[in-house]
Amino acid sequence: MSEEDVKTRVAALADTLQLNDKQEKEILAAELAFYEKVQKERENFDRETGDRDAMRAKMMELREEVDKTYKKVC
Repeated sequence: MSEEDVKTRVAALADTLQLNDKQEKEILAAELAFYEKVQKERENFDRETGDRDAMRAKMMELREEVDKTYKKVC
């Protein structure tokens, strides 16, 4: 997934949910921040010795942050 994919996905989501421009911008900002954090976590994860369960828990935690934004915005 790339940053462009995130933007495309949010634009489609905005159409589906009929978000106004302000809402779309807030969701896009949250999704891009999530994308950047995930990329950093993946870069720092050692596939051979890393704790996959801890990585999964971290990803779920990050996703929950974005979900809170959706609840606030929509």
